[in-house]
Amino acid sequence: MLVRRLFLCVDPSALGRLDYDSMSQQALMEMVVSRMSEGSQSHLKDINSNFLDITEWKNIEFNGDGTIREIVWSSDEPLENKPEDQGHFLLEWLPHTVEELWLMDRGFEGILECTKLPIKLRMLSLHNNRYTGSVTLSDLPQDMEGFVVSRNFLSGTLDMRSPPLLLQELNVFDNEFTGQPIFQPEMPFAEALIGKNQLTGVLSIEDLPRRLSVFRCEKNSLTGSLDLSRMPRTLKQFDIRKNKFYGDLSFENLSPVLQLLCVSDNPFNGRLSIKDLPETLDMIDMLMCGFHGNFNFTELKKSLERFSCGSNALSGTLDLTHLPEAMQQFSAENNMFSGSVDLSQLPPCLEYLCLSKNSLSGKLLLNNLPKTLKALYLHKNRFFGDLDLTRLPDSLNILWINENAFEGTLTVGKKQIGRLKVRKNNRWSRYYDNGGVIQDIGHLCWIE
Repeated sequence: MLVRRLFLCVDPSALGRLDYDSMSQQALMEMVVSRMSEGSQSHLKDINSNFLDITEWKNIEFNGDGTIREIVWSSDEPLENKPEDQGHFLLEWLPHTVEELWLMDRGFEGILECTKLPIKLRMLSLHNNRYTGSVTLSDLPQDMEGFVVSRNFLSGTLDMRSPPLLLQELNVFDNEFTGQPIFQPEMPFAEALIGKNQLTGVLSIEDLPRRLSVFRCEKNSLTGSLDLSRMPRTLKQFDIRKNKFYGDLSFENLSPVLQLLCVSDNPFNGRLSIKDLPETLDMIDMLMCGFHGNFNFTELKKSLERFSCGSNALSGTLDLTHLPEAMQQFSAENNMFSGSVDLSQLPPCLEYLCLSKNSLSGKLLLNNLPKTLKALYLHKNRFFGDLDLTRLPDSLNILWINENAFEGTLTVGKKQIGRLKVRKNNRWSRYYDNGGVIQDIGHLCWIE
């Protein structure tokens, strides 16, 4: 009786991965799915609620000897929210022959214990589930190439000094990791996505892996001054939004293949130069960074598609006549730009333009806007004079020009814009609708 009691007190969670060689792959997989919801199990069972043979389970790939190599049970479409009440998927019972497991957007629950994963596992994708547990990267299977566990409830620290030698992709976005992430230049990573956790401490760019292509650490509490000239020369995406980085920031000598640069919502300071940007760059986001001084938009590279410099203290005039032809979105709101602005030579594929909350003035000519333009924000400036809205592009759905200094004639066309704001703090003397005088702008019920 004493021996039996000792046996029953053993805690299986304290053991490493058990030796399942005596169990068939059918038995192991039935254990894996045994706590999934009835709905999730339904396609695995026959009409008598008995499990089908695993060879009849959909989206499983087998090796030549009949053992399982790959399981792809992701949602058919990407989901914004986690599915509810899906049950548990028990990773610890997976056959040791499994090399790839894809369970994206399923909402499954469970505990992720790296030491109990299949020893041959190369790719693990658990994006958007409900897994918990403390992760230690050095405990991952040594053949692991991709570790994607974004949007779960995992914890631990990100000490990346001894990860699997083949690990290329690390994605722990939107979890509960804490502490200071530790990198080393010789690490094999090509992608490191560690954003939206609870990370703190100083990030040293010179310690990032030399072969890194994508680095995203947005929405943490990382700090330190940054020398962007020390970034890996292979880097294509660099996103550090919403952290606590500080000091001067230079955009000189960036990675020659950089495509995306997001540094917004950090307490940087100083003047900003955009000379010698990489020819490959197609997005710059530097919203709310404390930059000040004059800014020359004629120096933007021709490859640039999206540019945002809003909520800084940039000043000078706005020359938008030489923006890159590829530009689709341009935002410079809430700065100190002044003078008149020419909107007749905007890029032909521009969809979004925001110049609100500056000190821009002069008359507005909106007769030659791009045919692709969907939203135009010019409110809270000092524009004045007459305004003709009869030749707006059909694509335009939002036009805000309220809170300026208009005192002349407003002429509107037949096109009804989804959101047209022209009234507040403007003093229109007359309103025209296709040539007929309207005494009260209230007759145009679609105008705000």
